[in-house]
Amino acid sequence: MNLNHLTQKIRKVRMNPFTSPSMAIAATAVLGLGFTMPSCPGQQAMQQQVDALQTKVNEDAGKIEALSTQVATMNQQLTEARNLLCTVSQTVLGQKDQIMALEEGLKEAQSKLSSGKGARRR
Repeated sequence: MNLNHLTQKIRKVRMNPFTSPSMAIAATAVLGLGFTMPSCPGQQAMQQQVDALQTKVNEDAGKIEALSTQVATMNQQLTEARNLLCTVSQTVLGQKDQIMALEEGLKEAQSKLSSGKGARRR
C-alpha cells in the first residue's frame, strides 16, 4: 500500500504543477520579469518612436484638414464658375440671334442698294 500511496501523490503533483514550492517560485520569477521589462532601454527607444509617429500623425491630420478646406473652397468657386458660364452662354446665344438678324437686315439693305444702283445706271 505504501507504493500505491506514493504513486497517487506523484500523479497529483504531475497534474497540478503549482503544488510544488519550486514551481511557485519559478512562476513568480517569470511574472516579476514581466513587470520589470517595460523599464528596459529598448522600451524607451520604442516609446520615442511611438511619440514621433504620434507627432507625425497629428501633423498629417492638420495638413489633411487644410487640404479639405482648400478642396471645399475650390468646389464652391467651381460652382460659381459654372453658374457664370451658364449666364454667359445664355447672353452669347441671345446676342448671336441679334447679330444674325442684323446680318440679314444688312444683306437686305445691300441687295436693295445693289438693285437700286443697277436700276439707276440703265
